[in-house]
Amino acid sequence: MHSTNISNPRVITIEKYAAKITTIKKEIRSERLQKQTKQRSYKYMNNIIEQDHRGIERITDNMLGFKHYKSACSTIQGIEAMNMIRKKQANTKTVSDEIKMINQIYEVA
Repeated sequence: MHSTNISNPRVITIEKYAAKITTIKKEIRSERLQKQTKQRSYKYMNNIIEQDHRGIERITDNMLGFKHYKSACSTIQGIEAMNMIRKKQANTKTVSDEIKMINQIYEVA
């Protein structure tokens, strides 16, 4: 059973930056994103999202970078899982519920 928090996005909001627009189109062509995924490019609409992932940038900026896409995804998934638990967005009541949620994210079990 997959959580709705880790499914493909319905809408992606990005600032008007050509490289990001190209990347999203490439991800749709390679079928990593669904064809129904809509893309919005507005200058200020993405500010809330930018603020939210500032914590990820703070953690990953100290690293030398990722050699592989898979390791970057795993690291970001872990950071996001911990943020969800901290913000009480994970709907978990016990530590074992939190472990189950993290195992679902990493598709362990």
